Amino acid sequence: MAALDDASAFDDACAAAKKLSPSTTDQLNLYGLYKQATQGDVATGRPYAWDMTGRAKWDAWKARAGLAAADARRAYVEAAAEAGGGGAAERFAAGADAAQADDCGRAALHWAADVGSAGACEALLARGARVDARDDDGLTALSYAVTCEHGAVVSLLLAAGADPDAADDEGDTPRAAASGAIRALIDAAAR
Repeated sequence: MAALDDASAFDDACAAAKKLSPSTTDQLNLYGLYKQATQGDVATGRPYAWDMTGRAKWDAWKARAGLAAADARRAYVEAAAEAGGGGAAERFAAGADAAQADDCGRAALHWAADVGSAGACEALLARGARVDARDDDGLTALSYAVTCEHGAVVSLLLAAGADPDAADDEGDTPRAAASGAIRALIDAAAR
């Protein structure tokens, strides 16, 4: 499965995050991930104790030291989708074109399934996202959710009509890739 590091998804998440009203903890998390994704490890000294805001932001960035830029972008997309509690994922998904795909054929539903955002998946499906849309490797959103073991998303996609036997370009299916609790969800949906 392709890594969730597409620049357009990160840019979309950054734009969506500006419209949110996240908690201070979520704001600091997003800040640290953004800085790590765009600038790498923090290279400045920690601000003085009287600069509490600067110190909190520096600490949030420093906590991400060593995280690869692609991993930081992926984490940022997920954090932006979930920031602020109920409804944040839906607001994030509302900014995405449900039909448009990136240069690897991944639609917003693929991204939402990959990061495990059931709320974003639900909002995208309500706006007409194709549940069995395939990326350039033939993977569906269900393939992403199964591989990442996001049970809530797997259940949601199955209820929306996702095919657990849709083979990708290598002949692999979500059902074959599933194990444990995820396999039980797929088997239960087939009954």
